[in-house]
Amino acid sequence: MTLTETIENYLSHIPYPTQPEGLYEPISYVLSMGGKRLRPTLLLLSYSLFKDDIDTALPLAIGLETYHNHTLLHDDLMDNADVRRGKPTVHKKWDANTAVLSGDVMLIIAFRHFIEARCEGKEQILKLFANTALEICEGQQYDVNFERRTDVTESEYMEMIRLKTSVLLACAAKAGALAAGASPEDAGTLYRFAEKMGLAFQVQDDWLDVYGDPKVFGKKIGGDILCGKKTYLLINALNRADAADKQRLLALLADSEMPAGERLPPLRISTTRLASASSRSKPSTIFTKKPSPPSMPFLCRQNASPPCGNTLVLCSDVNHNNLLTLIKFCHSLSSTPTRISIPTTSMPTVLKSLVALWRPVHRNSFCRTLMPLP
Repeated sequence: MTLTETIENYLSHIPYPTQPEGLYEPISYVLSMGGKRLRPTLLLLSYSLFKDDIDTALPLAIGLETYHNHTLLHDDLMDNADVRRGKPTVHKKWDANTAVLSGDVMLIIAFRHFIEARCEGKEQILKLFANTALEICEGQQYDVNFERRTDVTESEYMEMIRLKTSVLLACAAKAGALAAGASPEDAGTLYRFAEKMGLAFQVQDDWLDVYGDPKVFGKKIGGDILCGKKTYLLINALNRADAADKQRLLALLADSEMPAGERLPPLRISTTRLASASSRSKPSTIFTKKPSPPSMPFLCRQNASPPCGNTLVLCSDVNHNNLLTLIKFCHSLSSTPTRISIPTTSMPTVLKSLVALWRPVHRNSFCRTLMPLP
């Protein structure tokens, strides 16, 4: 059974109460809708770097997935989103009050899963989870506040998505390591690694909101840009526009009377044209076809001076077979190429075979510094 199948099987056998009517049914509904299951998978993969009995970490993984879906119930309500994973959102299928209350119950159930787990480092894990939940609320509030601003900077945006998206992936990676008894240094390294991965994931998600296939994306295209959310594309468009272009773009964003179907195409063209300009002084051109996703590959530089918080150093006794699975999983999150430095000494054949798949740069050091390419 694969990790995804293990997670789905566990979720499908949770016996939720049937009373009071209308409280638990939405929880079963949203957890049965599928999804990528990134966070529980990452937690189990992180755990498996140090131990093989992943059943021990399953309650933590399920708790994290339950919490993630709790945030989606409230997020969809705040954004007035109609569709999630190709199905009606909870507040559309039921009502807003149900989305609030059932979402609250999911938060409590998530903590109960964590409390019931029988693993190492549980006190640390609970503190990590509680702090992460608080940070996600802070990120959500920044996101709401930014909707009313036209001067949001790229650095403010990156901090917002770090809080709203990245920290939960980071929590998954670190919690899995702590549950397996990993050292604080290794657990912290995995936290920082997943945090950077989450940033790349969210930037690509911003691109998909404008150019994705709704059948694959699972949501209506253009939802963020139509409601004025400050995405990577929109922030760069506003920051690079001259006065006239900025005025036209803000007018389009503010024109709620214009039907969405008419408003989205000019918004898409304007945002992409301005955001793709290399600088304010250079003229930009309108795309005649869909541009490539934002490129955020990571270069692993041997013996580089580690930038703050970006170094991935794994201990020598890490299970290499499980490391292979973790790297494959992380690579699958992005459609952009990932270049990874992999050691050749004392490396299993299965890890060596991975080298040919990824266009590696070096194969010398197990100390890998993850740095965004310029």
